[in-house]
Amino acid sequence: MIIVLLLAWFAYRYIPLHKVYEAISRWNILMLLVIINSFLVLFTVVMYARLKTEHFISNYLIIVGIMLILIIANVGEVYHYFKRKEQQKYVQVYEEYLPIIEGLIEQVRIRQHDYHNKLQSIHALAYVCEDFESLKGALLETTEHDMLPDFEMNLLKLNMHLVSGFLFSKIRQADKEGKELHLDIEQYVIRTTCTEYEVIECLGILIDNAIEATNEGGTILAKIGSQDDKLVFEIKNVGPHLTPEFCKNIFKKGYSTKKNDVSNHGIGLYKLNRTVKEREGKLILENVEVNQTEYISFGLII
Repeated sequence: MIIVLLLAWFAYRYIPLHKVYEAISRWNILMLLVIINSFLVLFTVVMYARLKTEHFISNYLIIVGIMLILIIANVGEVYHYFKRKEQQKYVQVYEEYLPIIEGLIEQVRIRQHDYHNKLQSIHALAYVCEDFESLKGALLETTEHDMLPDFEMNLLKLNMHLVSGFLFSKIRQADKEGKELHLDIEQYVIRTTCTEYEVIECLGILIDNAIEATNEGGTILAKIGSQDDKLVFEIKNVGPHLTPEFCKNIFKKGYSTKKNDVSNHGIGLYKLNRTVKEREGKLILENVEVNQTEYISFGLII
């Protein structure tokens, strides 16, 4: 009893229990499993040794067997735990970007109604205009706005609908910050071994970096497509000339050229590089010239 009290006092005095509690809260099931099972193993070994000291060594195989059973059970539980976490992330992506897709579809429906009215107006021009020149002028005036490229409609053609919603949200985000994110869609059928959640995570790192690095009024150029059953994405923004040191360090954990809030920077490209290697993809970093201006270009094949 005295030993237990001394241990309790020592833990209270010298061990940061609030940090232990925070760790348990953060890791919840995993931490609890480790603590509970470690306690069970130690409790079983101690009790068995105290009750049957003379047979402890001879029955060590039973103890090892119990430990192995607990380890196997833990491994199975940990696997399912991480699988559930991935499913939760995927559900969160659906909840975030599916409403955007539904909004885009609703806009298309409204526009279809507008086009129906526009067609009726064009049909009426044949009765209103008296000669070819007046009909030509009226047609050009009526259809001029409708000939503009419709990126919203093009986004809906992508086979990865969550990615469509994500890209639309990033275009809107750039617009709100006074920047232009110009996206070219080279193929509408994107083939990749990655899930849509993983694609969004990878594209998000590159697009967020480009938006953050672009000054107000600047333009970001991006394109997306597919080649050899892999997603191909490229994004360019005005940037400095690349040095060997920069290219060597840019994908290292913790490396960042950003001055403020350093604790939250230097992780994104490191995670992206790790994901790309796991998927046997490629990351291409280079300088390109656009309209006599030097841009920094990130290419992603995954």
